[in-house]
Amino acid sequence: MQIGSMKHRLKFQSQVKTPDAMGGTTVSWKDESVCWGSIWPVGGSEARRSGQLTFEITHNIRIRYRSDIDASYRISHRGAYYSIVSIINPNLSNKILDILCKETET
Repeated sequence: MQIGSMKHRLKFQSQVKTPDAMGGTTVSWKDESVCWGSIWPVGGSEARRSGQLTFEITHNIRIRYRSDIDASYRISHRGAYYSIVSIINPNLSNKILDILCKETET
């Protein structure tokens, strides 16, 4: 692992649901932790949904190993948001985590 390649400041956020006056819930995001990592696109796809063309871009994010990262979190980086699809601990070595993500709008 090359530490110098982990030059992006990443925010890990958890979802917070708050009851609203209409009996539903409002979803917001709370910063849980910040760490350095690397991020790069690994693929993309396009699909037609409800008559509109949509694009899904997938990214790989690599950080140093942490046990407090959860697949329900999202990652914020430079105004972009990434939902976590999968968290991989290569060789079960507890040195790095590869996080497969897809870019979301909010």
